Amino acid sequence: MGLGLWGEVVLVLLSVLVYGMLDGMEVALRAAQKSRLVQWKEEKQYGAAVALGIRETPEQFIMTLHIGMTCAAMVAAMCVGALTVGQGLPWLLSRWPMLGGWSGTLALGLAVLFLTYIVLVFGQLIPRAIAQQHPERVVCSLAPLLRLLTRLCKVVRTGLTASSSGVLWLFGQSRPLTFTTLAPITEEDVTSMVRAGAEQGIFETVEHELIAGVFEFTDTAAREIMIPRVRIQALDVNTPTDEVVQRLAELGYSRIPVYEGDLDHVVGVLYFKDVMRAVSAGRLWEMRRLLHPPLYVPEMIQISRLLRMLQQRRLHMAIVVDEHGGVAGLITTEDLLEQLVGDIRDEGEPEADALVTLLPDGAMVALGSAPLWELRERYQLPLAESAQYHTLAGLLLARLGHIPQGGEAIHEQGYTVTVVDMEGPRIARVKLERRSAEEPEGTVDMSASGPNAHSISG
Repeated sequence: MGLGLWGEVVLVLLSVLVYGMLDGMEVALRAAQKSRLVQWKEEKQYGAAVALGIRETPEQFIMTLHIGMTCAAMVAAMCVGALTVGQGLPWLLSRWPMLGGWSGTLALGLAVLFLTYIVLVFGQLIPRAIAQQHPERVVCSLAPLLRLLTRLCKVVRTGLTASSSGVLWLFGQSRPLTFTTLAPITEEDVTSMVRAGAEQGIFETVEHELIAGVFEFTDTAAREIMIPRVRIQALDVNTPTDEVVQRLAELGYSRIPVYEGDLDHVVGVLYFKDVMRAVSAGRLWEMRRLLHPPLYVPEMIQISRLLRMLQQRRLHMAIVVDEHGGVAGLITTEDLLEQLVGDIRDEGEPEADALVTLLPDGAMVALGSAPLWELRERYQLPLAESAQYHTLAGLLLARLGHIPQGGEAIHEQGYTVTVVDMEGPRIARVKLERRSAEEPEGTVDMSASGPNAHSISG
């Protein structure tokens, strides 16, 4: 090449250095946090504004990086080839003349090994390690240079894009050529980072649970967390006023739905404070005049959207209706907030039954009203809901096909699910224990005494 021995060596080292710098820049560009670049831009740190611009529209810059890396690798290969022919081959023949015709092959093999080693170590491993440890600093340091190279390579990029698109067209690829862009951050990425931070002690457990709750909040429907119809406390609109005051005092609720005839005809929501104002004023009052219009929402509405509706209308309660227009349940702002921060209990409110109680033998007892999604998320129970049911009791009713008695059980997804307590027709508590391997999947064990006691196998 006419550069002499040391000139060619220096050119090889410079080419590998450029290759490593560009490769590290690509790694840093993909790893850099946008929030930190924004902060550094506000602090007017060197290169932060340019780096943020590259981060926003990285496609042309990444293509420039690959063009530069390809050119650097080619220059390094040519220099190593020249060194092999001009210096390496004569040196081998002078030392071991018996090699004869094999000397060229041996020299080329040694040159390839040498080039591979220095490119891997100094062109990839070391630059990538530095870029991954300090991605924002690397991006900010090299961003102005990358912007300049991108401007200089505009014609080259245009030509390469056009020719590549033409070749792709010959192979039936009609879509325009697009270069690799930065992958968007997904919900799974964020939750994984938060989980890793909690394991390393960066986040407190409560912070981890709160962030996880935010993501679950947007994916949860009202029917999954509503107070079911059978547990709704409501008043008949024709209830005498003295009984209304007594009933409100007993329940301790600040708001209560009021119906006419039956619960499917909710005519309004009664506020305890309105009743107290009327009573303290000593005037006659009628319940209908104090009612506030109810807000009806469908079962499948996302609770994140429902919360916005309640905020906009300054309401604290919504009536959940099913596809037939019947009342399916009730939901309050407190129910919504508890999905984010956990149970919120008023002063003097009795402790509610635990959703799941773990037993010493590894089994667990759960409420029949326990949502299947919550059992799956919190306790890793492989029980999936369907369009027909969303709770543990619903699963049992769907599998059994009748109102069960205490002791009846089903085998579901490797677990034996047994009815423990019944409150009238309602399944109150259920026991779940791992099923033995000998029991076939899909069996239904009805061991309770009575006319319905029998056993079937699927």
